[in-house]
Amino acid sequence: MPILYHIHNGQSEIYKEIDPYIVNANLDWTPERVLEKWGEGHFGGLRNGDFLPYAILSSYLSQFFRTLGNELRINGAPFQIPFPPDSLDAWAEFLRFEIRLVSKIYTLSNYPPIIGGRIITLTIDNNGNFKYEMK
Repeated sequence: MPILYHIHNGQSEIYKEIDPYIVNANLDWTPERVLEKWGEGHFGGLRNGDFLPYAILSSYLSQFFRTLGNELRINGAPFQIPFPPDSLDAWAEFLRFEIRLVSKIYTLSNYPPIIGGRIITLTIDNNGNFKYEMK
């Protein structure tokens, strides 16, 4: 079963007794919760820190990509991002895209530019194969 540990400071949803002021590996998504969300057609996102601009943008991007999927066809198939949808590499690149986009929005606005720089991703597939990338 899939499981997700998220390394962060802040309150853990599962282990309330962990000190929220230090960085911990928090079990944020139990295998049961992941399977429940996947069954509903959702992949849960993790947000910590200054997430409101990202959350708003993510919501609009999801709606935009759904609209494109309904309107655009490529050789009969609907437009899809990320593609292929079952590729961990595609999902990692999509998440880097979202982080870069929010970073640029911060840079071009009067909002403090608090994110940016290289983005590190670690993907692990069902067979235990992993890829660590810094781009």
